[in-house]
Amino acid sequence: MRRGFTLIELLTVVAIIAILAGILIPVMMRMGPRGKVAEARNMISAVELATERFRLENNQYPWPPPPATPDPLVSEDIMRELIPDDPRVTAGVVPQFNRAGRSYLPSLRDEYIKGGTVVDPWGRPYQFRWEAAAERLVIYSFGEDGRDDGGGEGDITNL
Repeated sequence: MRRGFTLIELLTVVAIIAILAGILIPVMMRMGPRGKVAEARNMISAVELATERFRLENNQYPWPPPPATPDPLVSEDIMRELIPDDPRVTAGVVPQFNRAGRSYLPSLRDEYIKGGTVVDPWGRPYQFRWEAAAERLVIYSFGEDGRDDGGGEGDITNL
């Protein structure tokens, strides 16, 4: 007597695997954009916390104090102050306000640094705006569509 699987058994297993793949692949494809939004939110929170730690330790934000504060702020300057020990971002630039040269952000993976600045999951630099009336820093990403929606749908922000 020969041992093995019959053709019907093999076809049944292949059909079950195909059905499961047909269900799971679309679900996994939808998870990608949500994962990127979550990554962007996490980075925005980390930068916001790092900025506040910087302010507490240095008695000022990592940019010129108001009224000299430009509007909008330049992201590269902020990141250079927050992570002066990362040559991928600073490229030998001496920090202006971070006198101790202390890093306020944890180690960043290479995919989050492009062209000497920290980028969102879609490869675009984070945007920074100082709101003088509220005395707060607004950090945002334009999101997947890459358009400035004025903080509306598609933009990811710390507000």
